[in-house]
Amino acid sequence: MRRMLAAVASNAYAILAAVVIILGVLGIGVAVAEPPIRADIQITDLADALGGGEAEVRQALDRLREDDGTQLFVVFVSSFDGLDGLTWAEQSAQQSQLGSRDVLFAVAVDDRAYGLSVDQDYPITDDDLADLTATDVEPLLSQGDWAGAAIAMADGLSGGGSGGGVPIALLLGGAVVAGGGYILYRRRRTRKQANGAGGAAAAAGAPEVAADPHADLSTEQLTFTASSALIDLDDAVQTSTQELTFARGQFGDEAVTGFQEALDAARAELGHAFAVRQELDDEVPEDEPAQRKLLAEILSLCQSADERLDAQSEAFDRLRDLDHTAPAVLESLTPRVDQVSARLPQEQQRITALQARYAATALISVADDVEQARALLDNARSELDEARSALQSPTPSAAVVSLRTAEDATAQADQLLDGLWRLETELDEAGAAITTARIETEKDLAEARSLLASGDAGSLAPLVARAEAALAAADAALSPTNGTLPDPLTALRQLTDGDLALDEALGSAREAHARAQHIERNLDQAMLTAQSSLAAAGDFIRTRRGAVGSQARTRLAEGERHLDQAMSLVATDPATALRAAQQAGALGQQALQYAHSDVGEGIGGGYGNQGGSRGRGYGGGGGPDLGSLILGGILFGGGRGGGGFGGGGGGRRSTGSFGGSGSRGRRGGGGRF
Repeated sequence: MRRMLAAVASNAYAILAAVVIILGVLGIGVAVAEPPIRADIQITDLADALGGGEAEVRQALDRLREDDGTQLFVVFVSSFDGLDGLTWAEQSAQQSQLGSRDVLFAVAVDDRAYGLSVDQDYPITDDDLADLTATDVEPLLSQGDWAGAAIAMADGLSGGGSGGGVPIALLLGGAVVAGGGYILYRRRRTRKQANGAGGAAAAAGAPEVAADPHADLSTEQLTFTASSALIDLDDAVQTSTQELTFARGQFGDEAVTGFQEALDAARAELGHAFAVRQELDDEVPEDEPAQRKLLAEILSLCQSADERLDAQSEAFDRLRDLDHTAPAVLESLTPRVDQVSARLPQEQQRITALQARYAATALISVADDVEQARALLDNARSELDEARSALQSPTPSAAVVSLRTAEDATAQADQLLDGLWRLETELDEAGAAITTARIETEKDLAEARSLLASGDAGSLAPLVARAEAALAAADAALSPTNGTLPDPLTALRQLTDGDLALDEALGSAREAHARAQHIERNLDQAMLTAQSSLAAAGDFIRTRRGAVGSQARTRLAEGERHLDQAMSLVATDPATALRAAQQAGALGQQALQYAHSDVGEGIGGGYGNQGGSRGRGYGGGGGPDLGSLILGGILFGGGRGGGGFGGGGGGRRSTGSFGGSGSRGRRGGGGRF
């Protein structure tokens, strides 16, 4: 079989080679799409772009390395294989195991695109990096002067470019988001502020008008940038929360007090930013100036929270100091992985039993949780093996990345398994509550029908119809017919929603005491369905956040805000609490729907359990299955940011640590020319 496959492959390559030769004779170019590669040498020219200029480029690279120790890796290919330049460069840098003084500059000559990847700690600001590429490099690329562009990049990094050089100061700011949008935002924001002083002086005596800090971005670009910033900050908060949990377990509450305060403040700003995003997404449209104002507010909140977390990142890494505590962490983590793994058979039995009792719609949020948990735990074991090997190697600090990954994977697996028993409990509680909810709805329907029959309340007709539909839907959800299975949570939600609308219309005809009792009963049901809805959405999003976009995260954050409001008003204003709980439940359902859609699209595009495009180049060789780690947001692919501080200044992949999106590993840029 192997010989047959080899023969087929050989024939295919022969045919391809012949086609290439024929096209070459005819003068027809062939654009070869290259996936991200491992750059083993400083000049990789797969597009034959440099020609006689390679020697001059090599001299520039040697000068740069002699000047300040920077190794610039230059890669020329025909095509980036459908990826944007930043993503392609980031993934290639990860596969190439680049360190803190290594830079990768990639150009796709036929795509007319380029990408750049530098370490988060590399001594160049985002502003200077953007100036260097825009002023010195892009013009040469647009002219097809490939060697000149590479030389300009080398000279610019060493301080010889027209962009004014690079300050040799170690900076930790600047988040990288999809397409470099957030870097673009920060750079432009800084320039606007710098130009603002001169503009104000020129306009002395004129009425003061607030300038648009993002006037050079279209509203569409600004929307994209704000959404990207929200996603990156949400990821940073989630990762920081998990890292803080590990540190608290290791050092106690007192040692992490300052980090907790920073995280709480950043989480509050994130919640505010999500609330603004929801305002943009609601049914009331804003005009374009109002949209831009709200988008600018989102970016301001994200930047503030990012900087707050980033200011603590170095101190946090010193606290954990995994470079020195790695052996102890490895020793404590190994039995933890075994402990969580021991839960798999029990939870597999649980999901099998739930699938026999309930409809698929009731279990959609946990349907693949056991498989996902198993994959994460397999990854954790692989990472622990790599950590053990690294600790015995000449570079033991490489164990840090593996240990962080194993910690995160184990915690996510535990969270996924917890979600199964929680949902089972909620389904049981919903089933028990439906009888009472049904009785209340039928009682209200009888009262409403009586009023309709007497001609006193014609406006009740549509609400009666809605409540009757809710009863019918609840019966359909609960009564197994034609092989269907029940969905108690959906049935309870439909009953509660239908009865609440009817109850509000009947409220004026009821005594206050009776109405209060009715609200209290509905409130218990609404709180149960809201908590279940949000918990299911939260678990799903947090354990698959590598593929989930801003819409699902926004709905989840807003739902949690409404639930907090409901809980705070239960004792003082039950009626308002009930409305808030209902809104929370609806938002939770929307969040789960958006997240499922995002993950479904992501799996189709390479987010599946076996890796895919974002895990390209990592598979094989008995190593970890990185697809599930990237899907869970544990490892950061090239699409949105990099990792944290592990791995001794680089590594083939990166994980998160405590901090904002500005402290998450490599950063860079890219674009068209």
